[in-house]
Amino acid sequence: MRGVLKVLSGRVFYNLSIFIISLIFIFFTLNYFYPLETSKIYKPQSKIILNDEKKIIRMIISRDGFWRFRVKFNELTNNLKNSLIYFEDRYFYYHFGVNIFSIIRAIFHNLVNSNKIGASTITMQIARMIEPKERTIKNKLIEIFRAFQLEYNFSKNELIEIYFNLAPYGGNLEGVKSASYFYFNRDIANLSTLEIALLSIIPKNPNINRIDKNFNLKSKAKRVLDLLLKANIISKNSYNRAIREKIINKKFSAIFRHKHFSSLDIFDKNHNINSTLNSELQNYIEKLLYERVEKLKDKNINNGAIIVIDNKNMEIKAYIGSKDFDDLSEGQNDGVLMKRSVGSTLKPFIYALSLDKGLITPKKKILDIPLNFAGFTPINFDKFYRGVITSEEALKLSLNTPFIDLNLRLKKNSLYEMLKSLNIVNRDKNYYGTSIVLGGFGMSLLELTYIYTTLSNSGILKPLKISKNIDIFDFNKTLFSKEASFITSQILANGYRSEFSEYFDSTNNPKIAFKTGTSANARDLLTVGYNNKYTIGLWLGNFDNSPTSEVTGSEIASPIIFEIFNYLSKRENFNWFKELKIKEKIICQDPFISIDSKFCIEKTNDYYLNEFKDDCKNLNAQKINYLSEYGYFNSIKKCFKNLRDKKPLITKPHHKSNIILSKSIPKEFQKLELKCFSYQLKPIIYWYINNSFFKQSDSSESTFKSFKQGEYEIGCLDSNSNYSSVKILVE
Repeated sequence: MRGVLKVLSGRVFYNLSIFIISLIFIFFTLNYFYPLETSKIYKPQSKIILNDEKKIIRMIISRDGFWRFRVKFNELTNNLKNSLIYFEDRYFYYHFGVNIFSIIRAIFHNLVNSNKIGASTITMQIARMIEPKERTIKNKLIEIFRAFQLEYNFSKNELIEIYFNLAPYGGNLEGVKSASYFYFNRDIANLSTLEIALLSIIPKNPNINRIDKNFNLKSKAKRVLDLLLKANIISKNSYNRAIREKIINKKFSAIFRHKHFSSLDIFDKNHNINSTLNSELQNYIEKLLYERVEKLKDKNINNGAIIVIDNKNMEIKAYIGSKDFDDLSEGQNDGVLMKRSVGSTLKPFIYALSLDKGLITPKKKILDIPLNFAGFTPINFDKFYRGVITSEEALKLSLNTPFIDLNLRLKKNSLYEMLKSLNIVNRDKNYYGTSIVLGGFGMSLLELTYIYTTLSNSGILKPLKISKNIDIFDFNKTLFSKEASFITSQILANGYRSEFSEYFDSTNNPKIAFKTGTSANARDLLTVGYNNKYTIGLWLGNFDNSPTSEVTGSEIASPIIFEIFNYLSKRENFNWFKELKIKEKIICQDPFISIDSKFCIEKTNDYYLNEFKDDCKNLNAQKINYLSEYGYFNSIKKCFKNLRDKKPLITKPHHKSNIILSKSIPKEFQKLELKCFSYQLKPIIYWYINNSFFKQSDSSESTFKSFKQGEYEIGCLDSNSNYSSVKILVE
């Protein structure tokens, strides 16, 4: 008998082994021909943008129109995981995707009862979420097979994670994280016991059980709570609190704050983004900008933009693209990215470059006089020229001619080359000409403010971050020396305070360096202010490019920057830049002359960064004339040996000018001004009209003559027989 039993048991074991091996063989065969499409598990995700305190400022729906926020297993609370397991599949950790006993129990129950029950495990539910199908026996077998595949490819914890990312929660909500945000306005880490119970029942019938539509969910939630209490997952006190808690039947809107910043295209490549934005500062500036622009409407200023950069960490801390993003007429224009003229705000860069190249020292004198640059004679904002002036005063007063001249003297180290290396300008140098100094090209407030951070960071331009892992600019290069940056900052900090002395006497505003800019016709009013901690850029104007009411960046934009720095100074302590030990020596202040020249007239002690060489090559007839007039004639005598063969310079009229005579004005009152500058010590010139002598005059003296219609060649001859001419057409 024992032998028979032994034989029978052996056969059973053998047959069972064959059966199991056959099942395994069938599984792997089917798995090979019908592999699990894991891509269906990882569906397109929605995006979350966080501020620097890890709070949500923007939710962006997935490309297929669903709200899905990926959650990792370690983010799921124990109560959330246990609620799922005890409500859906308490033997989840003990089966391989299918619970045979649950299937048998369901079959017998459904044969004798009208109310049907299911036997789907969590793994089988995941299979159904991946491949939704009509409920048939065939599809159920496919679902079981997919469950085996899931168990084979993923661990139990990974399957829990997958479930919570795929589970439907009504409408276009998928995943527990999106349900938590939209139904309870909080992250899953902060869910109450009742809220966890509610999220457990919704996937059973998501469109019926959704919280914003079903007002009778308490009894269903109680079933989950009873299970959790019975299993000692929650305490009696937690149970009682959950029973008393009120269900709020609503669906919250997607979070969308700091709208210009959170709408930047650079965020499109990432999902969960920890941005650098500080919401407290952002909220303050949004309110401030709106209030100030509203008060400026009488000056035809209807919009503005502000950006704040943390200089130490190179992070964007505030970003306001317009006064009101929700203004449907123009609020969604972005003034931070908009390309506009930046006026005189680039002059500090020319100043720092010139310091580094030895063209100037702070007390070195330069010329603010009428100079002709290829037919363009710039004038200052106030219509006055200062003559011979120190370079630091020229920067403080933001004079035009001195900086155009300095930029030309920089040659291949000019502002153009610097901007080109930063991809801000991309056309030929001649295309921009002298207008580049005055901001006569398109540049964004973001680019401008970013470059200004170099003056706070010892002349180094560092990568600018918009999140911990995303650089909006990735430059890492030295633009200026730390000494040039410090000197330039000192001048900018001390220069504007006299202009706003009354304001600063009445406040405790921190010391900041500061530069304003106003474009042609006052269309754009700009201000950039900085200290060692922050750089702030501000633009005021109109998106339709209409001019403002003859105001300047200095009087209108500057006070807003002061207010922001004053606000920041109450949040943290500010210190000015540490004093640098910069070499000082006796320098010759005379324009164009080195300290070693025996002709030097004025000397003083000054910062000294680089050797200054006699700059005779950059002397022209206009400069010589004015230097002689201001008493510097002897200081430039040594340059004359290099200049005596240079042709005289005709500044009026311009070559190839078209002169149109008016029929309503007598011809004797329509005289054309002639002006010519000689390089000779003897300042006498001789005028010729169409090769015929006209008259003799002094160099730089204005001469007037009437012309009839026709073509003319106007010539100027100096005392050394050097001759220049221009051609004009009189119509």
